Amino acid sequence: MGQPELPRLGLYYPFIQFRNDSWLKLAALYWDRVGRIVPPGYALRDSDTVLRLRDELGFVVNLAPSEEAIEGVGREFLELLADRGPELSGLYGIREPGDTKPAPVSQLWPAPWSNSGWGSPSAPSDPQWQAPVAPSLLRRTDPLLSYIYARGKMTRQLESALIEEGLGVPVRARGLIGMHPQLAFVYMHALAGKMAASVMHPLTDDDFDHAAAGCAAGRIATALLDFPARKPQRDVGEEDLSLEFAMLALQSVIPKNISSLPVQKIIEIRRRHADELAAFQQATQAIIGSLPEAVASASPDVAAVYLQSLYEKTLEPELRRLKSGLARSGVDSVFGSMSVKVAAPELVTSGAAVLGIGALHLNPVMMGAGAIVLCLIPRIRRQRTEAGQLRAHSQAAYLLRLEEELKPTSLASGVTAKARRLMAA
Repeated sequence: MGQPELPRLGLYYPFIQFRNDSWLKLAALYWDRVGRIVPPGYALRDSDTVLRLRDELGFVVNLAPSEEAIEGVGREFLELLADRGPELSGLYGIREPGDTKPAPVSQLWPAPWSNSGWGSPSAPSDPQWQAPVAPSLLRRTDPLLSYIYARGKMTRQLESALIEEGLGVPVRARGLIGMHPQLAFVYMHALAGKMAASVMHPLTDDDFDHAAAGCAAGRIATALLDFPARKPQRDVGEEDLSLEFAMLALQSVIPKNISSLPVQKIIEIRRRHADELAAFQQATQAIIGSLPEAVASASPDVAAVYLQSLYEKTLEPELRRLKSGLARSGVDSVFGSMSVKVAAPELVTSGAAVLGIGALHLNPVMMGAGAIVLCLIPRIRRQRTEAGQLRAHSQAAYLLRLEEELKPTSLASGVTAKARRLMAA
């Protein structure tokens, strides 16, 4: 008996609230679960998509930072401040209002962000409090800075040290600390890394990721002090490449406008086809595990070209072979995955149940005067068994499943013709 497939768990950062339902839907097609960093007592305001994935599928999990994780990251930052404080202040120091000196190179990039939201204490005089916060909407905040909900995410000692060094500005009534966007992101990246340990994979939908990749414990200084040169060392592991490869494969078969997909469809796919998802996860890891080590250190553009070519030589031809094999078997999505619904008389549907071929898999062309063409039943059973075996042994079965169920229009046009060919055979 082979080793069981281990859970695939992601940890979302740097924000508390998911910013994009489309990103979360795509994540739900690959990850077993995705956690997010939510301090105790923080009141969330989630979209319907987030709520349904959390409540019906158990996909979204709220995780509070442990004291150990917060203190561990705090110590690393305090050590860096003690050793390289002047350098950090020169790069990420917050200018006083009215200061006309040119901003450091690092302050020209990137755009500000905030991971605070509805849960932060808000005053009636600030009715436009949003999640994530647009700092320009709040009094006494700097729209050039990024704001972390420090209450529950940062030690008091580190918060005080950042403020004393001119690297942070507090908004005490809201439990926030404002920092340069890069400094704030690296902090959240390091905290996510501590929380994830070795059992979760930090995930972000933010543009900062390429500049902070690999800046977990021991790499914070590199991420911050090498940043102005804009030459962050690409330091990705097998897990990162596996994820990039899997996302490339998924996006090749799902609709480009994933925002239009009903969340209910994604929930159904996850419930019905967990085995195929597990096989796909295992296949992507196995394929990436055979890559040369040089791919991990290649530039992002070169790595992207390599992974695209790898897909075209592995999963893409496997997907074509699976489609071809199912077509030869005579029964594929018509009787297997599409679950064509038919308004059949009660007698017909109950008879189908007795025969073991569920009414959901009946096709109108197989009914004559309200009766099932009984001579086809053994053949249908045999062909469905063959189709199931083909899917079970294919690395691309999950990709085909997504293509079938998320692009129903493209399949529907061929259903009638295929069924007629089956009848004539």
